[in-house]
Amino acid sequence: MIHVTNQDLIKWQEEYDCDLMPPARRELIEEAKKELSPFPPELEEFYSLTNGLSCDWFSILPIEDPKDIKKTWDGIKRANIKDTTKFLNDYIEAYPNFLNDFLIFADIGGMECAVFKKKNFSIWYQDAEGLNQTNLNLKEFIHTVLREVQEL
Repeated sequence: MIHVTNQDLIKWQEEYDCDLMPPARRELIEEAKKELSPFPPELEEFYSLTNGLSCDWFSILPIEDPKDIKKTWDGIKRANIKDTTKFLNDYIEAYPNFLNDFLIFADIGGMECAVFKKKNFSIWYQDAEGLNQTNLNLKEFIHTVLREVQEL
């Protein structure tokens, strides 16, 4: 598995003018892993490097941090609670176990999101047609969306 590295983050920051948060504290990552289990290892590693990335309309949701709640309020935990999520409400209503099967981790604009399927950690994205599976790892997914942001 190819993981996101500090070099990737620096490159994306320079090339796409991304905003990066400081790394998430270990206890926040452990808490998120426990609450949102199973948790993708590549996402855990990402949060150890940065607690979120944003570029225009795209963002990898941060882990909520009480010490920086202004910047982390709309984070990964809130996105994965039925009563607080702003994503995929039609799916959640139609499939009550949706949030047990998928982990919302990114805002891809237009009230659409990207998710990890918890069974195999495959990445899916939402568009007007619904949910679509990719064959991308997290690093490839982020880079692909950043290129799209730049083109639009």
